[in-house]
Amino acid sequence: MFIHVAVCGIGLGHASRSLVVARELMRRGHGVSFSAYGQAVPYLERTGFSPSRVPAVKYGVGDDGVVSVKKTIKENITLPARFLSQVGAEAVNISETGTDCVVSDTRASAVAAAKLMNKPVATILNQYNLLLETRRHRRAAKLAEPALQAAQLIWDLSDVIIVPDLPPPSTISEATLDFPRKIVNRVLYVGPLVDPPAVSQQEMMSLRRTYGGSDKPLVLITISGGLEEKRRLVEKFLEIAPRLSSRFSYVLSTANPGGGESFRVGSFYVSSWVEDLDSMIMAADLVVGRGGLTLITKCMAYGKKMLLIPTPQHGEQNANALKAKELGLAEVYDQDMLDASEFEAVVSDVLENSRMDHAAKTHQSRVRELGGAGRAADAVERLVLNLS
Repeated sequence: MFIHVAVCGIGLGHASRSLVVARELMRRGHGVSFSAYGQAVPYLERTGFSPSRVPAVKYGVGDDGVVSVKKTIKENITLPARFLSQVGAEAVNISETGTDCVVSDTRASAVAAAKLMNKPVATILNQYNLLLETRRHRRAAKLAEPALQAAQLIWDLSDVIIVPDLPPPSTISEATLDFPRKIVNRVLYVGPLVDPPAVSQQEMMSLRRTYGGSDKPLVLITISGGLEEKRRLVEKFLEIAPRLSSRFSYVLSTANPGGGESFRVGSFYVSSWVEDLDSMIMAADLVVGRGGLTLITKCMAYGKKMLLIPTPQHGEQNANALKAKELGLAEVYDQDMLDASEFEAVVSDVLENSRMDHAAKTHQSRVRELGGAGRAADAVERLVLNLS
């Protein structure tokens, strides 16, 4: 069986979780190909794959790192043409690879191409409803919303929708998963799509020693998202780094798969890329990040509590972060309020919070029961077997 995996290239979360499913399918003896755009391309290349490049789609972010509705509309004026171009490119990919089934991570164009080519399609999705937040341009946002929600009409054609999240009532992305009744019987909650822990206690202690965490708490800061929104938060952390005490050791990953730079600033070890992020999450005492679902669910799978700093005006991230806080897994921090003394105080509070430790371990146990990549691969195999 051959599976074509079409990956959304906004940030790295889509690529990392799609890769986990692809590797599980390969472990079962199936062939796999990828298509992608944006940051997903160098990420997949770094893991040994050669993805086919397709035209990019993205949301707009201002110079201040805040999601901009106006820029999003401007960036996507040519979206219909780019969508059709993506559909054509995916149809070629499906034909040339002899694909039996398509796995689309959020890519409506791949769903459309699969249906045009009469192939079954499984869609990995955690944002069925778009949440637009804006302090200005509210009229523009209201006018644009129907067009931005149009992808739902195509996602609805999926043979199965794989949600990489916990089932209700513990669904992190519940605010963006308001499925219509007609498709709920095709929705499958599989839990986090993460690799099983493969690092020993000895290896974790070695990692901690490498980054100065053998005798003090180790805090991992990993900045995901688009290039502009990552840049602004990284700048803010580098501004406060010299003023932080040496009570904690920090590893700051700027999540740039094309980079290889690393340096120190005060108690910060800064790296453009952490090769094995999962091992670093497991070695850390606390994970600081945005509000993307992939990072949150990785932390849940590995039993780690979080300090989340959503991208300003990013509706999905804000909703995810607030749900993680509601479940007792995270504290939420405002990017605009980032200050050395206050940040260190919040880090200290979270590290000492035993109730969060208990919540993290409880949800880790729940995650283990869900199946993750194994259940996702089962769903893909069933689609082909049911049609053969």
